[in-house]
Amino acid sequence: MQKAVVGLFFKNTDFNIIPKALNQWKEWVSARKRAKENARFVLNCLNHPLTIYFKKWKFDKADSEKIIDKLSKK
Repeated sequence: MQKAVVGLFFKNTDFNIIPKALNQWKEWVSARKRAKENARFVLNCLNHPLTIYFKKWKFDKADSEKIIDKLSKK
């Protein structure tokens, strides 16, 4: 594959750049796939039927903690 790419697009002096460029491209593709999977996971979590109850529990707890913080220690 490297010989084909060099033969088509690059001079022989640029041959040392090819492996690094291909490795960076593979890493970019895998990072893009990971980001897509993470986004899909988050959207699935947000669209879950029990999300409403979790948010209610989470924010009610935060509100009650704020009320407790405002009270004096006496």
